[in-house]
Amino acid sequence: MEPSHVNFAYFRPLFDYFESEGLPTARLMKAAGLDAQQLRDGDLMLADERVDPMFDAALDVSGDPLVGLRAGQIMAVKHLGVLGHLFMTCKRADEMFELHARYHALVATASRVRYQIAGDEVQLRLELTNPNGRSESGIRQFMEYSVAGWLNLIDLISDSNEYRPKVIEFPFAAPADNSVQRQVLGCELSYNASPSLCVRFDRHLLNTPYFSSAPNLRATIEQAARQRLRELRGRSEISHSELVNEISEFVRQGLMHGVPSIEQVAAYTGQPVRTLQRLLGEEGVDYRSLVEELRKELAKHYIAQSELSLLDVALMLGFSEQSSFQRAFRRWYGVTPGVYRARHEPR
Repeated sequence: MEPSHVNFAYFRPLFDYFESEGLPTARLMKAAGLDAQQLRDGDLMLADERVDPMFDAALDVSGDPLVGLRAGQIMAVKHLGVLGHLFMTCKRADEMFELHARYHALVATASRVRYQIAGDEVQLRLELTNPNGRSESGIRQFMEYSVAGWLNLIDLISDSNEYRPKVIEFPFAAPADNSVQRQVLGCELSYNASPSLCVRFDRHLLNTPYFSSAPNLRATIEQAARQRLRELRGRSEISHSELVNEISEFVRQGLMHGVPSIEQVAAYTGQPVRTLQRLLGEEGVDYRSLVEELRKELAKHYIAQSELSLLDVALMLGFSEQSSFQRAFRRWYGVTPGVYRARHEPR
């Protein structure tokens, strides 16, 4: 397993908060394994195992159990690097959510982000890639810090404070008093309700317009984001098979908005349409079959999640009507989705 990391810029607000409060940062730097010069390095990657000790040091020095929550409130677009610049190209919330899931690895490989539709909600989930050995206090500080930061970013990018979640589910025990958390985060909170952090929004917020300062720069910035991901993975060029994987991930992340056209995929990869089709052909793949196989596999995965209705599954796979999904599923598996689910439900 490759070592996991977090871009240090993501934690810069914690150090800025300490400085604004007149608190010393020496112990934080020592816990993070940093020196003063490295604090200005925007490309510095912090090893995952340094995150909990850093937050534990922050808690000890400040004496404030809410230090992560408070520091997260000053997170800004610049702290997410290329991903933050991509956010500024978004015209709607659904675009921001999609980009967050696709390029979260630019900020951290120590966690995964995914979004899914469930009934009248859209759910953001943050999962730690290696939760074993993590301290509960460190996880608590990291997750409160992250949620406070994300919500502040949404407020900044949308130029509004209307984008409040319905509920936030934390994967740890409730504190004796969570009144400050409820005030800052602006919603109901639940604890030990899920193995991962889950932020639940009203689904109608997906289509709410944002103020976008640079919508025409999306393709340019996204190309830089893809290149940066390859560099983080130790590769400067992408092989044909890796191109197929990139396209599959692009389609998977965008399906809830409909199947991306081959022109959209070509723009995403930075290739002319004919060149893209040729490269796929060299791998024995055509775009329509790739989408069909991806939908087929995702359908089986989503059907196994009992909290998702069949309509939810259809929409998450990019079908505009449930009847179209029913016909496709029967073609794939020989039975309707309802019958398949009933046969595979745990006894």
